Amino acid sequence: MGKALLIINAGSSTVKWSVLDADCPTQSLLKAKVEIHFDKKKLTFYQDDVKLSNDSFKDYKDITTLILKTLQQCQETQDIIGMGHRIVHGGLKYHSCSQADDQVIQDIENLSILAPLHQRHALDYLKFFRSSFPNIPQFCHFDTAFHQSIPYHHRVFGLPQRLAEEGVIKYGFHGIAYESVVQHLKQRCPTEFPNKVVAIHLGSGCSMAALKNGKSFDTSMGFSTLDGLIMSTRSGSLDPGALLFMVNHYKMSYQEIENLLYHDSGIRGLSGISSDLRDIEYDSDLFNRVLNIFCHSAVKNLFSLIGVLGGVDAITFSGGIGENSSLVRKKIADRLTWLGLEMDEKANTSHASILTKPTSQIKAFLMSINEEQVIAFHIQQLLKRG
Repeated sequence: MGKALLIINAGSSTVKWSVLDADCPTQSLLKAKVEIHFDKKKLTFYQDDVKLSNDSFKDYKDITTLILKTLQQCQETQDIIGMGHRIVHGGLKYHSCSQADDQVIQDIENLSILAPLHQRHALDYLKFFRSSFPNIPQFCHFDTAFHQSIPYHHRVFGLPQRLAEEGVIKYGFHGIAYESVVQHLKQRCPTEFPNKVVAIHLGSGCSMAALKNGKSFDTSMGFSTLDGLIMSTRSGSLDPGALLFMVNHYKMSYQEIENLLYHDSGIRGLSGISSDLRDIEYDSDLFNRVLNIFCHSAVKNLFSLIGVLGGVDAITFSGGIGENSSLVRKKIADRLTWLGLEMDEKANTSHASILTKPTSQIKAFLMSINEEQVIAFHIQQLLKRG
C-alpha cells in the first residue's frame, strides 16, 4: 500500500484538498475543491477539475462530508500518514511548518482576530481531522513564514517602538502561494532566474510580493489580511483617519467596522451587488467603474514594490482573477509599457504561460500555483527528520 498525505487548503471563498504521494509530493493522487457562494448559501464541488454538483451550504461540516467521501476513494490503495493544513497567520512565533498540538492550536486561535476570514475556518478543519484521525499527525504550514526574509526596516510602521516589539508589524500573507511562484520560476527560468520580480496574486484576497533573488523583500499586505490592494470583499489600504471618523461620527462599534472592512467592502462594496466582477458585467458603466478602481489600486501597489526593488525583471499573475481575467492582466500590464514591457495580446487572451513578446524587457508569466504541493513538501521534510 502506498503512503500519501492529505492537504487541506481553506481559503476565504474556496476550500481545496489534495491527496499527494508522500515520497513524491508533486504526484497528485486526488484533487478536489469547493467554491463557497455565501450570498446564496450554496457550494460548487469539483473533483479533478470537473464540476460534479451544486449543493446547499450551512457550515464547514458540509465540506468535511465531501472531503471524507473523496478520501474513501484513496484509502483502499493509500495509507494516509500525515495531514496538512494551510494556516494564514503564524504571528511572531511560527516561521516554518509545525506539527499541530494543543499549544499550536491555541496560538492559532489567539491570532484569529488578525485574519478572521481564514483563521477560524482553517481551525474548524484542523480540529475536525485531528479528532477524527487521532493516530495521524496533523501539520500546519503558515502563509506568514515565507515573508520572514523581509528586512526589519520594511516591517515596522510609524508607531511607537514598543508596539513593534509586541507584534504590531508587517507580516505579509499569501506566502505559500508565493513560494509556489518561486518554484515555478525556477523551472521556467533555470539558467536566467529573474532577480527582481513582483508577484501579483489576485483572487478573493489580493496581494503582491517583491521577490529579490527568490526571497520575499516586501509585500503589499501588512499586519492583517486587510492591507494593500482592493479585494473581493476587503477594503485594502485605507486612511486610518477614515476609521476614526466612522467611530466618532457614525458611532460604529468594533464589530460593525470589522464587518464593513472584511465583508462589505472591496468589489462588493463598490458595486453594491456582488464580490465577483463577472456578476456585474451586464451593467457596462458599473463594471468599468469598479474595474478601473480595482486596477488602479493594483497599479499603485505594483509601482510601490518596483520602487522598493529598484527595478523589475519580471511580473507574475496568479489567483482566480490573475489566472482567468485577461482584461485585468492587460489593464495592469499596460501601465508598464514605458518600462519596456511588451504584452503579447494573443498570448494574454489565450492564457498562455508566457504573456510577453520575446523582445519585451520585462517578462510577464501566468502561474497556476499549487499551494497543496508546497505544504506537502514541507511535511515530507519534517517526516524524514522524524
